[in-house]
Amino acid sequence: MARTLAADFDRDSQIDLGNSCVDAIGLVVNDFKAFGWQTGSCVFKSHSGHCVARAAK
Repeated sequence: MARTLAADFDRDSQIDLGNSCVDAIGLVVNDFKAFGWQTGSCVFKSHSGHCVARAAK
């Protein structure tokens, strides 16, 4: 499944998840989108349960 969501996000003509942080992070973003992640959703919560960081718009 990773290959279908992977893309060449750093535009070096290769999908390189092992050596390109940009390609690897792009895969995670595509994975979140594929599973219904929405812009503005909480990304990180504090110990008290308050949202500390939200997905970028």
